[in-house]
Amino acid sequence: VSGNVSICNSIKCEFGCKPSSSGPLCYCDKGWQPNGTRCVDFDDCLIDGSCDQHCTNTVGSYSCSCSEGYKASGHSCFAVNVPESEPPTIVFSSTVDIRRLFLNGSSYPGNSSVTPLHTQALEFDHRNQTLCYIHQNESVKATLSCSHIDDLSNAWDLPSPAMFPLDSMTHIALDWISSNWYFLDDNREMVFLCNSTLASCVILIDVNLSKPRGIALDPTKGLMFFTKWGASTPMLERALLDGTNRTSLVNRKIVYPYGVTVDFPTQHVYWVDTYLDFVERVDYDGRHRRTIKKGFP
Repeated sequence: VSGNVSICNSIKCEFGCKPSSSGPLCYCDKGWQPNGTRCVDFDDCLIDGSCDQHCTNTVGSYSCSCSEGYKASGHSCFAVNVPESEPPTIVFSSTVDIRRLFLNGSSYPGNSSVTPLHTQALEFDHRNQTLCYIHQNESVKATLSCSHIDDLSNAWDLPSPAMFPLDSMTHIALDWISSNWYFLDDNREMVFLCNSTLASCVILIDVNLSKPRGIALDPTKGLMFFTKWGASTPMLERALLDGTNRTSLVNRKIVYPYGVTVDFPTQHVYWVDTYLDFVERVDYDGRHRRTIKKGFP
């Protein structure tokens, strides 16, 4: 013991010292890191998960804050329900229907399902409280149908676009600021843009888009994110909402990227790799890649 004390006395650490096989090592209090014998501030915000949303480093510590529409509780952020008395719900599609559930898995009361229906293309318009989806029907051509979120039996069809049929549209996305619709066509390998009434449409992307498999938008930043996995290198891409300035965000250790979604407050993009069995994320610049979940049963 006296030898250990003697070793540590020889370097005079600012906070504390511990002996090791390579000699004395200095250590510091929480929120600080050693720099030689001194302790300097450590940026706690570099640790993933320090805060749910926004992190501000301070000397020896850090503070958390939340975006508008969320309330803070310690390091966590919880969405403010509108109306506040209404609990959060989830809407999803399966091979047979679309359903709305509470987060504990119980059914939402009333007409909370659309069946029989199989679609991967669905979008929620929060301003109009409507759920829209591509309705594939064997007897008639596919339509873009919408239902009121509190009564999914109250449905109506939007006019079909003249430029293209909807039968091969695998995913849709809504820019709620402009009310423009984005359609991902897996067969034709294109991204289409239509106005709110679907009366006017254009082709946004039709090159180097082999097997597009997912699309998500952040209208507040004017960005779209999409994945592909066909003849070209599988990747997650970013582009402006007009289809220009395409940028590869992820093109390594990615095989079958699918299920793209966006976390607006933290500006992160999430996707599922159905080959690697990973849920991963990156920020809007393709940095700080994290594996959120791996290995599904």
